Amino acid sequence: FGDGAGGDFGRFDSALVAMFRLTAGMGWIESLPWAGPDGALQYGHVLFVTSYVVAVNWTLLQVSVAVLLDSFVTARLGSQREPEERAAEERAEGSTMRSALDPLLDRLASDFVDDADLTARLRALFKMLDSDDSEGLNSQQLSMGIKKLDFKPRIHISDSDFAIITQGGALCAPGGRLGPAEFEVAMRRQLRNHLQRQLNTALWAGPMGRAEAVQLGALKALFLEQMRAHDEGARRDA
Repeated sequence: FGDGAGGDFGRFDSALVAMFRLTAGMGWIESLPWAGPDGALQYGHVLFVTSYVVAVNWTLLQVSVAVLLDSFVTARLGSQREPEERAAEERAEGSTMRSALDPLLDRLASDFVDDADLTARLRALFKMLDSDDSEGLNSQQLSMGIKKLDFKPRIHISDSDFAIITQGGALCAPGGRLGPAEFEVAMRRQLRNHLQRQLNTALWAGPMGRAEAVQLGALKALFLEQMRAHDEGARRDA
């Protein structure tokens, strides 16, 4: 339009100002009249101005505003969630003191079917660890036996781990060793503690629906009650 509208489009800077005024909704560009002197419609001028308004003012600007608003809302929600997520992670970490036996306990927790099946699995495990058939495991024998199991990374049991597993030797048979019965009691307690940690982790893992929280809480209560009943039965048998 440089020839017919030199006032607005004769130079780049004046054309830029004219297009900015059109974008800002300041009215029709006077140097591009929509009708000629005879009243006939100037199709070229009308098509250019209307297509520019539709493409830029009604489309691109609206999309840009929507994208900016979406980015702002997302960033705001993210900044609000971060402290909550960090707090949930800290609570979960605080409630999940890991055990050296966790890989083994994970396997047991996922594989056993019922109480009798768990007893059978623990007895079979004891036989695997009791390589010299002495019917007893001390700290060194337990550590060496578990190292041979197919776990990656390997499970390493230290003397302090053995003390924790046996509750400072309280669960050991005379002589400070774990017999088959003592081993089962110790492993059941370790499995109970492990499952409690997993339930705590699930409860504190992050936002969840009220129904999920109630279900997990009920599951934890039932689990604790079952384990308490089992411990009382074991004490009566003793």
